[in-house]
Amino acid sequence: MDDFPKIDAGQTFLFADDVEFHISASDGEEAERLLTPYMEKIQRWSRKWRIKFSATKSSLINFTRQRKQQMDPILTTEIVIEKARGLKNLFKILAQSKHGPSIESLRTLYIALMRGKIEYGLIVYGASSKTRQLKLEKIQNSILRTTLAAPITTPIKEMQCELALDPIETRRLTLAGPGHIVSAGLDLSQEVPIHFQRMEPPWRPQQIELRYFPMSKMEALSNSAAAKALFHELVSNLNSARMSYTDGSAQKDTGKTTYGIYIPSLDLEETGTMRKGTSIFTAETHAILRAMEITHSHHDWTEELAIFTDSKSVVIAENLKSSGTKTTIYWVPSHVGIPSNERTHQLAATEYPQISSPPKKFATCSQQESKKLSYGST
Repeated sequence: MDDFPKIDAGQTFLFADDVEFHISASDGEEAERLLTPYMEKIQRWSRKWRIKFSATKSSLINFTRQRKQQMDPILTTEIVIEKARGLKNLFKILAQSKHGPSIESLRTLYIALMRGKIEYGLIVYGASSKTRQLKLEKIQNSILRTTLAAPITTPIKEMQCELALDPIETRRLTLAGPGHIVSAGLDLSQEVPIHFQRMEPPWRPQQIELRYFPMSKMEALSNSAAAKALFHELVSNLNSARMSYTDGSAQKDTGKTTYGIYIPSLDLEETGTMRKGTSIFTAETHAILRAMEITHSHHDWTEELAIFTDSKSVVIAENLKSSGTKTTIYWVPSHVGIPSNERTHQLAATEYPQISSPPKKFATCSQQESKKLSYGST
């Protein structure tokens, strides 16, 4: 320790493993200017000898002759607590008197005499310790119990409701609220512009939103891994929507057309066989209609429905109407390894007993109209 650095502008004292040094300065800036070079010397010395100082045992003490701004002694929490305890005894005497005042009179006396003393400086009590704040709360609760002559097992909230008195913490926040508004510079009289949004009447059916997969079918077939990743990203943005997968298929050997529906959130799978001669377009459209019917008739309300189909012709047709639920139809390419889409394709390829007839809206579609609507690839 013989080579421990000495301070030029002050004195340094060493005792065993303790170090004390002090300087004299006119203000804090001068003290910082004098101490900073000396602290750097001590740092270099500690690195040289591999000595580490304990930060928890180090302290900085400032001695000054300047008189600091004195706080109002009445705002001291301990003084308020002692005064409140003295007045608490007064309520005990009044409540236990044989011909004492009524409960309403004691409540009025508490508001007029006691609460004003407790709430004096209550706004600044938020910076005090929780223990002192609880002392004031306990004094008020004791006065409430004395006023009502309630047993010790009576809940505090019931006594507060009976006398219509708030807890001390609630009163502090209520009184401090206007101060926060002023300190924040808020102008409560300022007019806030209101932007009116045009909303469709509830009796008007919502238009179905149509979207397409960002990749073409050829790109998806050539890079199925990228198509799967892009599809999972699309699904991750539809957390609030109920997803439904639909597909239609034509059996070349039997000449029949089938459809399939898969709704994972309902754990529901449906497949059916259309009447002979029905086009794939009609089967795809019927599957979408059935998915909407199943969703709308389910006991759980569906705010948003997302239907995935691999038929572009159905998406382009745009001849469906929503039934109060926000509905979006997505075109996704087929046979690229999307699990839910592949499962729907398997359902659509399964032949089941023929349904009675497709909806009239699609059954009356002529061959010429079918050619006109089916120019999109499937």
